[in-house]
Amino acid sequence: MSIALEFIHEALKNGCKLHAFLSGGGLRVVRIEKNGILKGYGEHPHINEALAHTDEDYATGGRKYKDVYGENGIYPHYLTGSSKSNSKLDAWILKGRTFDAWQEGEDVVLQLQGYEQLECPEIEKKVLKDLKTRRFKHRGFTYEVSSTSFCNGSPGISMRVINGKESKGNADPWMWKITKTGRGKSFWAALKKAYDAKPVEIVK
Repeated sequence: MSIALEFIHEALKNGCKLHAFLSGGGLRVVRIEKNGILKGYGEHPHINEALAHTDEDYATGGRKYKDVYGENGIYPHYLTGSSKSNSKLDAWILKGRTFDAWQEGEDVVLQLQGYEQLECPEIEKKVLKDLKTRRFKHRGFTYEVSSTSFCNGSPGISMRVINGKESKGNADPWMWKITKTGRGKSFWAALKKAYDAKPVEIVK
């Protein structure tokens, strides 16, 4: 269920930027900053609640951490985040990914940032079935998939890059950074567009 985020929208209109990430302990953390100055903060085992805490914190003008979390605070001192997600956005953050949001004109812009990795399950199944070596191309790389055996005799596959490294520079053939960006009249509308957007690979 979407929450209103009235004051987060106000913050974005005022030139602030929102950044969300996963802490070392798994907490979902949201920060609102303007020119490097913290204007609002929220943390929680799940992202929607962290956003709600941030919305509330910005509305009050920003409070000291100890006045919000802990024994003398409004909320408990969350030690760790949940190992299970309760929404699509929560699942995104739980994987160690991040997102940013800012305002451009009348639109909220939301950018999801994370990593994708090479997956070719159908080719792997075919190689395991008939033991024939196969090649395929992806992102400018050419991969070769062959059958192999583990030490216990169980069948497996091996994969290697046989072409493309020269033209791809420092790009990793196995895992790469991507962004997905959406625009909308609200945070949630921009998020929906970001989910549907085509991933853009970030090349160093």
